[in-house]
Amino acid sequence: MGVLSEARHGDVVEVVDVNDPAVKIQCVRLGLQVGSRLECIRSLPNGPVVVRCGTCELAIGRPVASCIRVRPMGAPDSETGTQKRFAS
Repeated sequence: MGVLSEARHGDVVEVVDVNDPAVKIQCVRLGLQVGSRLECIRSLPNGPVVVRCGTCELAIGRPVASCIRVRPMGAPDSETGTQKRFAS
């Protein structure tokens, strides 16, 4: 998985980057940042990706979701080669 728009129901991912400055501002307004843990609740074909971030559920449109780079939780950290662990 590379971007949030590829997430499927049940996937738990970590935000690793936002590659568009305007989308980055939008993410800050939504409370999403690098390191945020997201659980995919629903991914509608040609529609939004619905995620849970903490206690909030957010519907993120596909164009925005395609700018949010993610990796599966527990995936190796590319810089250290070790796995990161996050509290829920």
